[in-house]
This record gives sequence, C-alpha cells and structure tokens, in this order.
Amino acid sequence: MVTEQAQATEEHNKEIARRIFEELYNEKKYEIAQELVAADCIYHNTLQSEPLIGPEGVIEFMKIVHVGWPDSYFTMDDIIADGDRVATRQTFHGTNTGLLHGKHAPTGKTATVTEVVIAHFNEEGKVQEAWQVLNALNILQQIGVLPPEETMQAMARIPKPVKAMLRGIVRVQQRFDRGH
Repeated sequence: MVTEQAQATEEHNKEIARRIFEELYNEKKYEIAQELVAADCIYHNTLQSEPLIGPEGVIEFMKIVHVGWPDSYFTMDDIIADGDRVATRQTFHGTNTGLLHGKHAPTGKTATVTEVVIAHFNEEGKVQEAWQVLNALNILQQIGVLPPEETMQAMARIPKPVKAMLRGIVRVQQRFDRGH
C-alpha cells in the first residue's frame, strides 16, 4: 500500500518531469534547470557519447538541439511514477532549419519520433540521474541525412548484442508511433 507521503512524492516527481519537457524544453526557460536538476545529475542519452553533467550540461544540450530544430517541441504521451523513479514517453516534433548537432547542414524537413526517459529523483525532489532513449537513426532518415540503405550498411558493422537491443528499441517505438 502506498502511503500518502509516498504518493505525494511521486506526484511531485511527475510534475518535475512534466516541467522539464514543457517549461525547460518547449518554452526554453533554461533558468529553471537549477530548480529541477541536481547539481551533480548524470543525464545519459543516445545522442551524446558522454553523459551530460548537472543543469549546465542539460541546458547546453537543449540549446544545441534548439539550434538545429528551433520550432521543436515535445508532447507528453505517458508518465508513470514508482517511488523515486519516473518514466515518461513523449513525442518530439520539429523542423530541421538549423545546423544539426554542429555537423549537418539544415534540411528543412520535419521529424517526429517517440522517446522514453527514465529519471531517478533525489531526496530534494530533483533529477539525480536520467536515461533517455530515442531512435536517432529514424530521425536522420526522416530528414534525409541518412538514407535507409546506409542505415542497413551501418547496422551491419554493429556488434550483434547491440544490434538486437537497437531492433528492440525500434520495434517498441514503432508500436508507440502507430498508437500502440
């Protein structure tokens, strides 16, 4: 049985997760990162080779994404809390009209992709660690940076255990993209 205190904590953590997407990302209110993200937070995501550290790392990454996708936003699809963890499923929408992660020229094409984030909250009610998973290959295909045949060639060079994990992620995201 969940106590009232535990339920209140879960609701608080869910609200923080919502605010990260709605205010920090969608509304570009970067100044609230200090309020929502722990100073020593470790934020893992599939688009970065190294985790982001603290509010500054999260802000820096969001700004890079906003350069490539100035009109981008997230819609929250699901949010589930269990103790000090919150899982969210949200859909990214955007048009690539700026430099893409400092590497690719703008394509002018739009992309929509579902992602999942699992966040661990500390006792202060801030994100302490988070894991973000999205199908980056799908985004690159949608905007024409990576054609499907190159994707298959790239997949051929990936070790089998990693390939199996990626296929599983793609299948789950495709189900969510089709509405379950």
